[in-house]
Amino acid sequence: MNTIYYQSRTFVEQDQYVGDGADVILFNNGADNVNINGFILPPGASITDTCFGNELNNTIYTFRFITSTNPRLIIKTKYYR
Repeated sequence: MNTIYYQSRTFVEQDQYVGDGADVILFNNGADNVNINGFILPPGASITDTCFGNELNNTIYTFRFITSTNPRLIIKTKYYR
C-alpha cells in the first residue's frame, strides 16, 4: 500500500513548474490574475490537474502574473511512496 504525502511551493514571479508527482493543485492566493499555459486563473481561484492512482504527472506549467500587485501562486503536489 502506498503512503500519500503533499508538498507545497509558493511562487511570486513568473516561472515554470514541471510536475514530478501525481495530482497538482494550482491556487492563486495573490491579487493578480495568473496566466498558466494560456489559462487565466483569477485571484482566489484554483484548478486541479488529477492523475489516476499513482500515475506520474510530468506536465510543464508555465505561468506569469498579469501585473505585479501582490502576486502569489501556490502549487500543491500529491506524491506516493
